[in-house]
Order: sequence, then C-alpha cells, then structure tokens
Amino acid sequence: MLKFSMTFSTGTFTISGGILQMGDADKQAVFMKEMQARLDKKLKEHEISIVDHWKSQLDKLISMKPDGIASLQLQMKRISDMMSNRIKMLKKE
Repeated sequence: MLKFSMTFSTGTFTISGGILQMGDADKQAVFMKEMQARLDKKLKEHEISIVDHWKSQLDKLISMKPDGIASLQLQMKRISDMMSNRIKMLKKE
C-alpha cells in the first residue's frame, strides 16, 4: 500500500492507496496551489539554466576574433549541432 505524507503551511496531507485524504475542499485547493507554485519555480529555474548555457555559448562566439567568415560559420554550425543533439536527447526521454 502506498503511503506518502507532505507537510505544508496549512497542515499535513497524506496520500494513502493513491487517494488524497483531507479535511475539506479548502485544504485541497491550498495544497494544489502550493504544488503548482513549487512546479512553476522548478520550471523557471530549469529554463534559466538552459538559457544561460546557450547564452554562454553565443558569448564565446561573439568574443572570438575569427580569421575569416569560414571559421565563424564553423563555430555557428557547431553551436547549431549542439542544440540539435540536445533536442534529439530530450525527445527520446
């Protein structure tokens, strides 16, 4: 039997046998809002880390002093390939 408890500012909630047992609908609404807030925060942190990674890749490209257009294109292609590989990995998951 599955049993899981979480403590929030409004009290402790227990999930037992896949059923969320609570005192009333208000507690359930608060629980859902807190869970949504946690999820939103985690997603935002993850998005920031992704954007930061690709920004650093582009910053490296900007700071380069390429010998010509060919080397610049090669670096741009490398970043594009990295992005493509990451998309493929995410689609597999």
